Amino acid sequence: MLGLDMLDVAIGVVFVFLLVSLIASAIAEYIENFLKYRASDLEKGILEMLRGDTKLLQQVYEHPLILSLYEGKSHAEAKGTNKLPAYIPARSFALAMMDLFMSTDDKSGAAGATPADAPISQPVAGDVKADPSNQIVQNAAKIKNVAEVIVKKLREVATKAQSDATERLTPEQRLQAMPADVAKVLVTAIDAAGGDASKVRANIEGWFNSSMDRVSGWYKRRSHKILVGIGLLLAIAFNIDTIAIVQSLWMNKGMRDAAVSAAGAFAKHQAGNLPATTTTAASPAQPDPTAEAQRIQKNISTYATSLNALKLPIGWEREVESWRDAAVAAGSKRTDVNVWCKAIEGSPMHLIGWLITAAAVSMGAPFWFDTLNKIMVIRSTVKPREKSAEEAPKEHTTAGT
Repeated sequence: MLGLDMLDVAIGVVFVFLLVSLIASAIAEYIENFLKYRASDLEKGILEMLRGDTKLLQQVYEHPLILSLYEGKSHAEAKGTNKLPAYIPARSFALAMMDLFMSTDDKSGAAGATPADAPISQPVAGDVKADPSNQIVQNAAKIKNVAEVIVKKLREVATKAQSDATERLTPEQRLQAMPADVAKVLVTAIDAAGGDASKVRANIEGWFNSSMDRVSGWYKRRSHKILVGIGLLLAIAFNIDTIAIVQSLWMNKGMRDAAVSAAGAFAKHQAGNLPATTTTAASPAQPDPTAEAQRIQKNISTYATSLNALKLPIGWEREVESWRDAAVAAGSKRTDVNVWCKAIEGSPMHLIGWLITAAAVSMGAPFWFDTLNKIMVIRSTVKPREKSAEEAPKEHTTAGT
């Protein structure tokens, strides 16, 4: 049974790490959303792509494809009110770049950039090989003619809007002001495409996505530091001492069994449904701030309730009670205890346990969720073996008895 007991202790400790990590991740997510770190990371990443050209950055952010992703009439206004987008689709960025630098007077730079497998049917805009008397063919021809008229009008409106904008540059002026490194990237993307506009778009998307990988790295490193800090604060504020938890689980079988049961139920309920706690800076999720805050608060409350239900030595209440009992036993007439003074006095005993908890939280909830599932699988194979080993001696009987 020793092996099974050790597994049960491990399950209980890992489950505590998982719940505390989920709480810390939810708090970190709230901080990220409140301070708009993702939006600033995205802007910084795009600015690096554009070699620090702030004017070019403004043109990209104020292109209609990008402007529609955030509140505000301009990049400067949105930045001043902290409302820049936390996510820009790679395709929108690529089409905006193509339109900004490859346009002519009568054609957008993004012309032909839609791949052949796009939802829009190619035959509608081209030749339809079928019986001309066919009604579908006639309708397709009408659609083609209407589309040409609409596109012509749209070009006129778009051209007028651009000429009316006092701070907008013509494609030629933009090209002249473009950083050499950015121009080289675009030339490479165009040359590699072999004249295929859809491949040009795909190449620019690849450039954008590779840059966003670096931005995601910034986010993950910062999130790791934030998780360590939050984990340590939680460990101290709620006295989550890993060493004390291990000792309690080892000494108390009922507590062990309750922890294993709760961990199994949690793992089964959350299978494939663990909240995303490692969202990258380029995550497409842009929920309503109020709804997001409510969701985070609900998650924190749920995980905290699960943690309290384990009845582990977490929190300062038990220690406060023991301090009061010790004071009364020593003959003191005062039953009130200065919690902060006592906590400071007892902190050296808890310090290592707090640090272990903080280090565990920095690993992230997904890591502990996977670890919990693996240990549960190991336990499910070990338990039947230990039961059969206990029952084996009862089978040895002699014929004379």
